[in-house]
Amino acid sequence: MNARASNSSPPFATAFKAGLALFLVLSAPRAAAALPPIFRLPQPVVRTLPNGLTVAVFRDARLPLVHVQLTVVAGSAAEGALPAGTAYITSQMIGQSTASRDPEALREDLERAGGQLATRMGRDAASLSGTFLASQLPLALEVVADAGTHALLTDNDFARSRRLMRAMASGAAGGTRLPEDRLWAAAFGDAGYGHPPAGTVESFDRMTINDVRHFYSSRWGPSGAVLAIVGDVQPDSVWSLVADAFGAWSARASQPALAAPPLAPARSMSLVHRKDATRCEVWVGVPGPPAGDPDELPIALASQLAVQAAAGLGGVRVGQSALRNGGFLWLSATARLDSAAIVARKLSDAFTSLRGAAPKETELAALKSAVLAGFAMRFETLDGLADQWCSEATLGLGFEVLADFPARIQAVTKSQVAAATKKWFDPSRMSFVAAGPADRLRGPLAAIARIQESEG
Repeated sequence: MNARASNSSPPFATAFKAGLALFLVLSAPRAAAALPPIFRLPQPVVRTLPNGLTVAVFRDARLPLVHVQLTVVAGSAAEGALPAGTAYITSQMIGQSTASRDPEALREDLERAGGQLATRMGRDAASLSGTFLASQLPLALEVVADAGTHALLTDNDFARSRRLMRAMASGAAGGTRLPEDRLWAAAFGDAGYGHPPAGTVESFDRMTINDVRHFYSSRWGPSGAVLAIVGDVQPDSVWSLVADAFGAWSARASQPALAAPPLAPARSMSLVHRKDATRCEVWVGVPGPPAGDPDELPIALASQLAVQAAAGLGGVRVGQSALRNGGFLWLSATARLDSAAIVARKLSDAFTSLRGAAPKETELAALKSAVLAGFAMRFETLDGLADQWCSEATLGLGFEVLADFPARIQAVTKSQVAAATKKWFDPSRMSFVAAGPADRLRGPLAAIARIQESEG
């Protein structure tokens, strides 16, 4: 949901995906392979409306379809002092009804346009999108604009959404998310990127419809928003339709500043108590570079080397996110209860063993080959192309960041990887999370870092 990448998407939304980590595989080939031919992205026609909305049109005539995606800077990091989960509930209520369309009217117009609406949310941004018949683009744009800019946030829709999300937070889904949520909170604090995107039982209990309406009015505006139109359309014929649909959209309230992440989180251990667990989940995370940082590509490659360094544990999972105001990397594995501390040390060693060390040429070449082999796959569908461009654009990055990706990944050197790992793989800034019976884990894990406990 936002983030540039994540290996574990929460059940409530698909994480926003763009940038290098999207193209990484969880284990690279052992031997270098020839680099595949460089894939050339289709060039968009890009314009910005007077209200600040940036629009990109990609022509793709393979099918008589068009995908429309509106993305706004309205992820969980923008919630500020509002209860965690406000951004997500807001996104889920959008597309239910509008000031001019009740649910039935909205459904009928979507059927005429040959599509349906979907919403997603990440830490940085949220989106509203749909794939429609290309011949129905005028109606499709009008419906997307109406749903996104004139949402009618009703008490009934709010009560239903909050009830569903609270049930998820109190059930198995919430328990599954808790270790990763605790890892982010340890690195970024209790606000901004540390806010659990899916919320908590406590946050839903204190959330009101006014919180949702405030978030919508302050964050769902044209400033920083982007619109992608991909499909069987002529760009020149689109602009008047876009102006008619979105030209009158204006900010309804001032947008709060997005909080910057802490620069140097202290080493910590969070213990999530699961009384009846017979095995333990162990997570280790370190801060990483933000999107567009010179270290982003070297660190993303290094994260895959860390997986290889921890391969002896088996079943190691990796995640890497490069966001607008910060980044994060993590490794996780499942352990026997009596081995939790050993696994935690091995995961942290997988990071620190790479610190300042240059990879072998064969390792780096193999990673680059794997990355580039999967690059084109992200753009094979209309919605894939739209999502990739929107993700970069809402991060403040231009289309050239995507177009130049193959050349930039090929240009990464051993010394750049070594310098990046020395800077970012700092053991004094590591966050640890272990989920299991607290009484059996507390003693061994206390030797690794100071413990904070929470119920699982």
